[in-house]
Amino acid sequence: KEMSLGIFMNAFSKALKLNSQAQFHLLNGSQDDVQYQSYFDILDNKINSVLPGKAEELIDKLHQALVKRQEQSEEQAIYVFASNFQRFRNLQKKDDFSWDETEKSSADKLEELIQLGPENGIHFFIHCDSFSSYLRILSNKSLQEFDYRILSQMSQTDSLSCIDKSDASKLELHTALLYQDHNGLVKKFRTHALASINFYKELMSH
Repeated sequence: KEMSLGIFMNAFSKALKLNSQAQFHLLNGSQDDVQYQSYFDILDNKINSVLPGKAEELIDKLHQALVKRQEQSEEQAIYVFASNFQRFRNLQKKDDFSWDETEKSSADKLEELIQLGPENGIHFFIHCDSFSSYLRILSNKSLQEFDYRILSQMSQTDSLSCIDKSDASKLELHTALLYQDHNGLVKKFRTHALASINFYKELMSH
C-alpha cells in the first residue's frame, strides 16, 4: 500500500512541477484509508477531489471538454488521477440494453476520454488494487491506451494479461515493474520508502 501511495504522490508532484497551470482532478476511492487521506489532504488547494458518488458528474464535464477540444484546440492540460479506482462502480460498463444508441453512459464517456484524451491534452493516471479490479471497470481494449504501466507482484495469469509477460509474478517485496507498451521494454525497480507528508508539502511549495 505504501509503495502505491508513494508512486502516486511522486507522479502528482512531477506533473504539478512540469505543468503548474494545468487542471488537476482526483477520483478519490481511498477516502476511508487514513494514511492515504492524510497525504491527499495536502493536495486540497491544488486538485479537485471527487468521491465515487460524484464521479459521473466529473466524467460528464470532462467529456464535454473533450468534445470542445476536438473542435477547437486548448493549451491547458488536464490531468485526472484515480486512487483505488475499483471503488468507482458507477463508472463500470453496464450490460443493460438501450434503444437509444446515441445516449452515452458514463462508462462510454470514460472510455472515449481514455482513448481520445491524450491527443487533446487530457491525461489519466489510474491506480487499482489488482488487475482483476481494473477489468471490472475498464476493458482490455482501454488497457492498450496506457503506454506506461507499473505493476507490483501479481499472479502469472494477471501479469500475462496486463503486459503479455509473466515478469510481475516473479517480483519480490518492495519491487515493481515499469512497462512501456510502445517498445515492450520492462524495467524492474526497487521503490523508495514512502516520504513524509512534510517532504511533499515542501516539494510542492516551490
